[in-house]
Amino acid sequence: MDEKEVLTRFKNGHLDRAQVAALLTGAGTGTGPVVLTPPEPPAAGAVAVVGMAGRYPGAPDLAAFWRRAREGYDSASTPPPGRPGEEPGHYLERVQDFDPEFFGIDAHDAALMDPQERLFLETAWEALEDAGCTGGRLDALTAADGTPRSVGVFTGAGSGDYALLAVRTWSRERPRPMPRGGQWSLPNRLSALLGLTGPSQSVDTAESSVLVALHLAAAALHRGECAAALVGGVRLLLHPSSRHPGAGEGVGALLLKPLARALADGDGIHCLVRGSAVGHTAPDPTAPGPGRGSRPAGARTRGAS
Repeated sequence: MDEKEVLTRFKNGHLDRAQVAALLTGAGTGTGPVVLTPPEPPAAGAVAVVGMAGRYPGAPDLAAFWRRAREGYDSASTPPPGRPGEEPGHYLERVQDFDPEFFGIDAHDAALMDPQERLFLETAWEALEDAGCTGGRLDALTAADGTPRSVGVFTGAGSGDYALLAVRTWSRERPRPMPRGGQWSLPNRLSALLGLTGPSQSVDTAESSVLVALHLAAAALHRGECAAALVGGVRLLLHPSSRHPGAGEGVGALLLKPLARALADGDGIHCLVRGSAVGHTAPDPTAPGPGRGSRPAGARTRGAS
């Protein structure tokens, strides 16, 4: 019985969650793990998206985003009040709003944090809430050695320009240095604030950053480096020089678990990640970003990881 048949039988009520978890892991069946097509390593398998959250131009949450998408909404506008420049683009509203006390952050430091970090903190927490994975349920995500809160954080983000703006407002008389920040701090601040003990890393591969972060998160779950993983990315256009026609802002976060564990935990499942692969396009010095040339090859090999 392959994975598709197992999930179909579960959907039709012929198998309960414990039976599905046992079939997908091979536990207690005497037959070993279910063989997938294309084949995967014995310890690997599908990854379940059990929580998700996001904010996009004209859509403060995912429900609004899907509603806007169905309506064919055009989110193009000039920058919101308080933003420099007049370049048209696709902007988020109220990016300055943040509750530092909720995360235990000093209000003065929070005011100088990159808004991208503040948005990602809030959105990652919303993804945990969507999964019902806060408080005791977050503590229960233990590693093989019993370490609690075994959650990895993997983010995709490019270099921001907020530090150039923030340094102008920092007083030299303050006894503390200006808060440090950067791509590395996007996942690490979240891990530190929530006491998460899994891997914590950020990658920048241009437009593919979040997809590469997703690939790394799935690989970490397969290797048992964490019991769950938060994956996300954020982009704000804070300086006129960073904007170009059609540019847009947004933030999103997903909570991932191995499918067998998600079923055993009784999680709601939004969708599955069955496989992924990472590669570079054919040599082209004029286009270092993602290209079309190697996508078919990547699609053929995605099930191997």
